[in-house]
Amino acid sequence: MTISKVLRGVFSATIVASVAISTAALAVTSFTLTSSPTSYAGAGQQFSFVESASNAFYVRNFGVADYVNADLWLGGGHNVWGMNFAPALGQPLALGRYEGASWSRTETSPYLTFGGQGRATSGDGWFEVVDLGFNPDGSILRFGVNFETHDNFAADSWNYGQLRFNSDVPLSDRPVPPVPEPATYALMAIGLVFVAVSMRRKQRHELDRHAAEMS
Repeated sequence: MTISKVLRGVFSATIVASVAISTAALAVTSFTLTSSPTSYAGAGQQFSFVESASNAFYVRNFGVADYVNADLWLGGGHNVWGMNFAPALGQPLALGRYEGASWSRTETSPYLTFGGQGRATSGDGWFEVVDLGFNPDGSILRFGVNFETHDNFAADSWNYGQLRFNSDVPLSDRPVPPVPEPATYALMAIGLVFVAVSMRRKQRHELDRHAAEMS
């Protein structure tokens, strides 16, 4: 074997090792939150924490493959947050978006809870699993999720969180809620007119019936 071949082999191995190290270095454990001022749970807070000696992240599934729990003890344990994610009953947990999630898990409703600092949500929301991997024993190896909760089902009282656990999936901005199309507004207006006309007819019918009974 010539020296040039040996050098090429060493060079190739170095590149592979460097890529592997760089990829591993990109995997982070972090939590980011933005919330509306009217949110009871988030109370308008915006912050981001990365795992460190003073920021402990506990992400586990307790041996259940379709469920993930996360407890975050941030700022030396003075800023504690918790959250739970699961698909609808009977469904596997997989990459993808889960709509219509709430604190009550059923056959049709995914499970989503979020709270911290003594406050929690009790409404609806959605979550999107963007990264998921398991260890040989079934525990969580890596996990990434973006989620939004609404306090008391009010869309303007929201909390948008992004959790990464040993994940290299980048963060993303909060999706902008869709604005109804003009045709949707037109249909809503027609519906309101129909309701008003129906109520007026019902009131007139009641007045006529009452007048007939009095005569």
